[in-house]
Amino acid sequence: MGGCCGSSGSGEVGKFQKGGATDISKGPLTGRGCTDIICLVIFLAHLVGFVLVTFSGFQDGNPRKLYAPRDYQGAYCGVSENWNNGPNLETAIALGYTMNLSATVEEAAKQMMCSSAAESVLRNVENFDIVGYRCACCKDPCLLCGGSNDIEDLSTTADISSTISARMNEITSGAASFFSPSGFNEDMFNNIWEEATKYFNPVCLPDCHDVLTAPKNRSHSYSPAPDNLLYPTWQALLASGDPDITSTMQNDFTFMALNADVCPYPASKCIPMPGVDLNDLYGGYCQFKLTTRALDTVGKAAGEALESIGMVELRNATSSSLGTAMGDIESSIAVLIIVCFVAVVVGMAYLVFFRFFIGVMIWFAIFLMLLLLIAGGAFCIVKSTQCEGATLLESGQQMGVAVAITAGTAASNAVTGTDASEGLSGIGKDYCGVQQRTQSGKLCMNWADSPNTFDGLNTTCHSGSGTSELSRNYCRNPYEASTIWCYTTESTPDAPRWELCQPIGVIAPKCQRGYSVEGQSARDVVKISGFIIWALAVLWIILVCCMYRRIALAVAINKVAAVFIMEQPFILLLPVIQSLISLVWILLWTLSATFLVSQVPDNYTPKDAYATYEEAYGTEEVPGKCTDKWPTGFVWKDDDCGSLIDPKCWKCAPPRYVAGPHDMRFLYSFFSLLWNNALIIAFGQFIIAGAVAIWFFTPRSRGKRSVGTVKTATWWAFRYHWGSLCLGAFIIALVQFIRYCMKYLEKQGQAQKNYVMVVIMRVTQCCIWCFEKCLKFLNKNAYIQMALLGTNFCTSAKNAFTLIGRNFLRFGAIAMLGWFTHLIGYLFIAAATAVIGYFLLQAMYPEANPVAPMIIYICVGYVVGQLYMNIFGLAVDTCLQCFIAVEEMGGEPEEDTEKFVPRALANFVKQIPKPKAAEPEIKEPENLD
Repeated sequence: MGGCCGSSGSGEVGKFQKGGATDISKGPLTGRGCTDIICLVIFLAHLVGFVLVTFSGFQDGNPRKLYAPRDYQGAYCGVSENWNNGPNLETAIALGYTMNLSATVEEAAKQMMCSSAAESVLRNVENFDIVGYRCACCKDPCLLCGGSNDIEDLSTTADISSTISARMNEITSGAASFFSPSGFNEDMFNNIWEEATKYFNPVCLPDCHDVLTAPKNRSHSYSPAPDNLLYPTWQALLASGDPDITSTMQNDFTFMALNADVCPYPASKCIPMPGVDLNDLYGGYCQFKLTTRALDTVGKAAGEALESIGMVELRNATSSSLGTAMGDIESSIAVLIIVCFVAVVVGMAYLVFFRFFIGVMIWFAIFLMLLLLIAGGAFCIVKSTQCEGATLLESGQQMGVAVAITAGTAASNAVTGTDASEGLSGIGKDYCGVQQRTQSGKLCMNWADSPNTFDGLNTTCHSGSGTSELSRNYCRNPYEASTIWCYTTESTPDAPRWELCQPIGVIAPKCQRGYSVEGQSARDVVKISGFIIWALAVLWIILVCCMYRRIALAVAINKVAAVFIMEQPFILLLPVIQSLISLVWILLWTLSATFLVSQVPDNYTPKDAYATYEEAYGTEEVPGKCTDKWPTGFVWKDDDCGSLIDPKCWKCAPPRYVAGPHDMRFLYSFFSLLWNNALIIAFGQFIIAGAVAIWFFTPRSRGKRSVGTVKTATWWAFRYHWGSLCLGAFIIALVQFIRYCMKYLEKQGQAQKNYVMVVIMRVTQCCIWCFEKCLKFLNKNAYIQMALLGTNFCTSAKNAFTLIGRNFLRFGAIAMLGWFTHLIGYLFIAAATAVIGYFLLQAMYPEANPVAPMIIYICVGYVVGQLYMNIFGLAVDTCLQCFIAVEEMGGEPEEDTEKFVPRALANFVKQIPKPKAAEPEIKEPENLD
């Protein structure tokens, strides 16, 4: 048994030989032993480690943090202990919305502070920075402003008292005029819905009902945040002693706030928006509902529209939130279960359809590739001549007409023996050619029948007798047009229609207004690219012709694989079983991972406050203090930061989850996910390969349908080759893990604004991805060798590598055609599953956001499509290796009862040369002397 890649009847690498150790003419070898058993022991030990990691995650993890609603500072609704001594929100389980006081009051406060009346008062305040004040109000040109503020000026303190008091009274009392465009705040109430994230604070509340009617025993007086440039102005006005201004500031800017037991936040965050109430949405989220008073003012239809606009704005702001996505998926879990079964049914239906149309699809795929190359070349050439303002279709039509006319004229001249000159200079006064069609292909009208008459001949081209050539329907330029032209046959005396022409043989005329592709060099590159693509089309035709027999063999092998699926329908259950096992495993892993990734370390996000948004969030070139690592949280502003000297009001909120090297448990768990996924795929590939091999070599006289191929192949996989499959899966998982590590480093580079690192990581991922694809291809063929010969993984991989090298053209033909057929299968199954899932979701949960569920449905369809197409792909690859084995062993037996090759390959097997009989060895006579 030995260790991983230990020997177990491995034999010598070479061809299949009749009568040798690799003779499989009677079917796959049955004298098997356990291979790579130490790898199985390591795998089982790793599963024990996974269980321990899972239980360790259960102690500290809180999966609710992945989907629970979060307030404006990142605290979780319904969670008692929040990060950085956040509020206790155990009883506040619903995410509602209150007024963002700073945004709502800012315009009225700025109108008051930046008025002429306020400036007059401030000029009498000792040591007040009037220059900074005028800059903050954009009264003077400065770096902070792009122009003067468009605010109605208030010239006296009495105006401040009346106007500002009226505006603030509407907001604080919720007067009916606040909801009307004719009110003192004009159309503010209607406009806030388009910027709901600006005017509302997301806060956690006990429920979504009757927020406005809840007790309000707390009060809060508005003041700009300490980092606001107008904060000193507010304080100076408040201390100025002016009775009108101070009375307005002290009385009209005071709001009543919800009690702390209803809204466990500072009073400034618990002020309801006038006219707005809440009701339940789903998953702990609330939605807007206008009060009766507001509806009576704006109207029912307009109110419903405003509610919808506001929720769309808030939904767009949180659409990237994992919590919202989890809520959408969780609320529609019943549809997801149904979609899983729908995907299985769609996959079965597709394979049955595939069986009958495989030949047509393969040759169609070959022809489609040729059309794509021709179309691609034509696109590049037309694009290189496209004029500015013309569509690609118009340019292509003109070029096609020019080619057709040129070819037709050349053929006509060859028959008649004529040779007309198509020379043209300048604007075409000297043109004497025989062009009879316009650039768009329309036939020219005879000049004698034209809507206009010509008194004199304004062209140098005459007939031999000196008469005007304008008696014919050739394109000319008797007027001062840009080039030759003619009236079309669609013209009438009342509506003359004329178009420009181009000389015969000119395929792409010069564009008078320039080209769509700027620069002659760029146009040359595009044109050369088109000719290169056409050259590839020619090579494609040559390749198809040269490889016709190999393609025909590939078609026959595909038909054999389809026959196998039809005669062994139980193999269709394998993807179902794999899907169920994968689903159970992924659900278990997800449950484990949610406890791990929800454990965001306490020191992961800085707890400091910062002076500016740019310092906290960062810029395009400089990372922010809160966003310099991935996963990133977000930035929020604390308007109650309090400090007057060097105010720092911008703070960080942690992400919902973390994933990376700071928690080795997650890395271990993630590698376990990759290893088990690869192992499930490996088992499926081996079982399919074993089933196909047994079926392929079963004599037709015994009936291929009656053979228990799947049962035998499954027994071999679990009894003899589990360890080898673990080894193959481990190699794939290791490469994938390294690739995902590079992806993690790419994300870190993006967060740190290190774009060089991002590019390097992307290139590295691309190289690793290519290497992974090669390994998967080799592993698949190694599993086939393992099914045929019973060898361990390393020997099987070595045999597969040499077999591919001996028959690389055949493998290339199979791979080339398989890419097309598999792509069609993936797209069909994924698209059909997603469409059916969408209609089911709309029928069962019309209120759910379909984005996240649809992504899941597409993934489910793709995964199921991949599993089903793997059946066909593995059957094709196994049939190819079986055919090569028959070929290397000299064909099938002569007796009819022993013939086993499927009928679709019978003609190819007949062409295999029979091995020559071994000549008897002649010994030299012994020398008796």
